[in-house]
Amino acid sequence: MYLLLAMATLTVFSCKEPEPEPLPEPEDEAYADFIFQYEVNLPADATSYSTVPLDLASVKGVNSKGEKYDVWECFGLGSASELIAALGTLSGGAQTGQTVDFIGFDVSTEYVVETPTSTNGWGHWHMANGDICNWGDDAYVFAEGWFTDTQDLVINIGQFPGRLKEGETYKIIEGMQDDENTVAFEITINVKPQTEWAVYNTTNVEGEAVEYVFDTEAIAKLLGVNNLAKAVIDGTVVLKPRNADGSYFDHYSQVDDPGAKGVFHNTAGNCCEWRNNEGAADEYYGDFYSTIYFWEEGGNPYIEFYLTPYAATEDDLGYYEFSWDLVNGDKVATIVFCTDLESSQPFASYSVYGYNYTVKIVPNDAYKSIVIPMPETLAADLGVDAITKEALEAGTISVIGLNADESEYTAKEKTAGGIRGWWYDVDGNVREWGEGCYAFAESDDLLNYRVGLFPGLEVGQTATLKFKYVAGEKSQIISVWVTTVMEIEE
Repeated sequence: MYLLLAMATLTVFSCKEPEPEPLPEPEDEAYADFIFQYEVNLPADATSYSTVPLDLASVKGVNSKGEKYDVWECFGLGSASELIAALGTLSGGAQTGQTVDFIGFDVSTEYVVETPTSTNGWGHWHMANGDICNWGDDAYVFAEGWFTDTQDLVINIGQFPGRLKEGETYKIIEGMQDDENTVAFEITINVKPQTEWAVYNTTNVEGEAVEYVFDTEAIAKLLGVNNLAKAVIDGTVVLKPRNADGSYFDHYSQVDDPGAKGVFHNTAGNCCEWRNNEGAADEYYGDFYSTIYFWEEGGNPYIEFYLTPYAATEDDLGYYEFSWDLVNGDKVATIVFCTDLESSQPFASYSVYGYNYTVKIVPNDAYKSIVIPMPETLAADLGVDAITKEALEAGTISVIGLNADESEYTAKEKTAGGIRGWWYDVDGNVREWGEGCYAFAESDDLLNYRVGLFPGLEVGQTATLKFKYVAGEKSQIISVWVTTVMEIEE
């Protein structure tokens, strides 16, 4: 009896449903695929819609994997000019002819606002909480860009007169998007005079000096002088090189040129010396040399800023910052040289036989590409006098992306940037840009094509990219065999 009761009890317990396991908390997803972060200082202005410039190309954006990209690379494009072209035109508040949309975000919700503008240019008015609005009682700050120069991604950050107070901070978010990706420009606005100017450039190992262009008029205004170059030449303003921790280096470590003030920097961002050991090969204790040149011509003083990868090597590739202070009494302006040091070794090569190209390219973390010229015989083989943009626009000549079996890709005119171009997978079929892409071919002028890779590919991958030119009843297929290699032999 007791045994039966025990067995019945055991049966009841064993048939009890297990407790459900708690569901994992969902991970917070980023509201944009790439996020760029900027910070500007904007002095309060009681009477005018004053602005400060912000170069969207001055920083790199970060995706969920922590990878860094220039803004045009986020859309599979190769340059600022291609991105500006992809934005189309802005007229009467409407954006037309674009493959990349200019957008904004409400900061309170991080929701996209799809209109390209509520100002006169690309950009929006924002309320005090950062949400987008129109000009009026709720408007506090704005972003407004024109992008009139093919390389100019500068957007102005401005204010409604009399509404900002010294010490306040605002955050606004502008952005861009296409069918695949969304980019957010997070801009922190500090209401105080600008005291620091940073300029970004790219340098190459063993490359030439790169000039940096700063807003010398704004710097002179902060320091209370009429002409910055003249003030430095006559000693009113003192140049002081800074170490990474902000401390000053007490002398110039390169003074061979009497018209220049120069300092060597090491890869840690600190000022250092250069030495030549007697009886031995030159030994460099600095990887970069920054210099500021001053001269007078016709009674007018001039100033230039340069950075040279003086003794940097292929082991030093990466991002660096080097800074100087310009001091006039208790007034200090800081200038920062920002650079991405890139390899000077060849990263790609090509050979051609007829209309068949062989391209070798080293995988990289950007969309670096090689330009390959189309054969000079192509126009004659198509039965036309020349291959031109005008002919393409008129429909006399067309260029069509092909899949591996040479079937035409007809879903879209293009899947890559530029005027026309296509992304391909490893099987050689045309596809949309995004994870899983292999290589692209795109043209700016019909006679030259850029061939490049999707970032992060491994060595040893191959694919054949095909497209064809068509003129009336005649056509010619171009085949580009692309392989990823460890290095390019010079």
